[in-house]
Amino acid sequence: MRFSCRTFLVLIALVSIAAPRLHSGGPPRTRDIPLPDPYDPQDPSNLPPLPDPFDLPNDPPDPFDNPFNPSDLPPLPDPFDDPFPPDADLPPLPDPFDLPDPPDLPDPFDDGEPSLFPDPFDYIPDTFDDLPPPIPFPVGPLAKPRATAAAGTATNVPAKLMPFPRPILFPVHLTVSAGATKPPCDPNFSSTVLIPETGANFTGNTLAFLATCPPAITTRVVVGNAPVSVTVARDGQNAWVANSVDGTVSVVNLASMTVTQTISLTAPDGSQPTPNQTVFLPNGTLAYVSDHYCNVDSGSYIFMIDTSTYQTVGTIPTGCYPSSMAVTPDGAQLWISQRLSNRVDVIDTLTNKDLFGFEVPSATGIGFNPSGTFAYLASGTSPGYIQVVNMQNYQQVTQITVGNLPHVVAVTPTGKHVFVTNLGDVTISQIDTATSTVLRTLTLPNGDNHPLGLNFIH
Repeated sequence: MRFSCRTFLVLIALVSIAAPRLHSGGPPRTRDIPLPDPYDPQDPSNLPPLPDPFDLPNDPPDPFDNPFNPSDLPPLPDPFDDPFPPDADLPPLPDPFDLPDPPDLPDPFDDGEPSLFPDPFDYIPDTFDDLPPPIPFPVGPLAKPRATAAAGTATNVPAKLMPFPRPILFPVHLTVSAGATKPPCDPNFSSTVLIPETGANFTGNTLAFLATCPPAITTRVVVGNAPVSVTVARDGQNAWVANSVDGTVSVVNLASMTVTQTISLTAPDGSQPTPNQTVFLPNGTLAYVSDHYCNVDSGSYIFMIDTSTYQTVGTIPTGCYPSSMAVTPDGAQLWISQRLSNRVDVIDTLTNKDLFGFEVPSATGIGFNPSGTFAYLASGTSPGYIQVVNMQNYQQVTQITVGNLPHVVAVTPTGKHVFVTNLGDVTISQIDTATSTVLRTLTLPNGDNHPLGLNFIH
């Protein structure tokens, strides 16, 4: 046991001595290698290269390394290599004009009520209505066939042409003057003129029916006391006669030539009025009758009468002595001239309110052109004149001098001329509306006439 321990100790000593020797041929120990001096400069070429900061691992490829070449694309197919299918295989196209018929919609204006707007063609006469029937062309015997020419004879013989135009080698003198040509008078195309008549001491108060061809009074109808004016209603069936003394209006049926209604008027103050003139709305539902009177405190009135019931439905106050009234072609306004008040008022027919007023000395007649764009207002002075007013802005356009004391103003259906009666010098002035000048002055025969009325025969 003691030997074994000694032997074991010897072996340990031998191993301890031999171990350094076994490792003597290997690399030196770390603690034996000298460290480089960080402050000792070295050659840069011996240093390892630094990494490229732009050499990123996920950097996209350079687009110029593989440029786009259109020739590398596959060729497009030729559109003409694939022809259209035959027409028989295509469905027919719909007809763009084959539209369904529109449905029958109800008329929103067919309510049975008459229109408040007049037909602008009602006042334009039809030039073909009064023309006589065409003259039948006389038919003579039929021409006989031409006889057959004998053999060997000429059928057409040319004649020598006459030079044309042939010169006249001497002057022409007319020694005979032709008389005035009178138009033929055919009773079938005669017109009728209605004339209110008042005799001496207010006797013979009638409405005369005067035929124009031949000129003769055919009938007289007894009306009220002192008729001063007559107006035919819009339907052409009745004539309204203003009777100035008894304050009534007589309605005369033109077919039967009899008085069918007598309308009695009473002023708002209870007095008896003096009817002077009657005008109608274009639709004929309402009539306006002026009272030619002047109350110092209240002036005068215009009576509104329902033409279906012949009842007074209202009054419009005006100035003194309304001498003329006129309804605009569209029926929207009523213009009233007041001679003693020296003015013309414009009344709204819907509200019966005064819209505008003009200062016109001794205002008398009023007329409108067919389109309702210009008004012609007469000033009954000496000398008198006509004011031309723009009806859109109520501004005076011009002033036309006419005769003395102009009274009635009438515009032709075409609107080209205006006729004015002049009481002072017994003349009629004809005005050209295009130039606003007097074309001519017509002097009435028998210088004691007093022209108060003027109208046209269509």
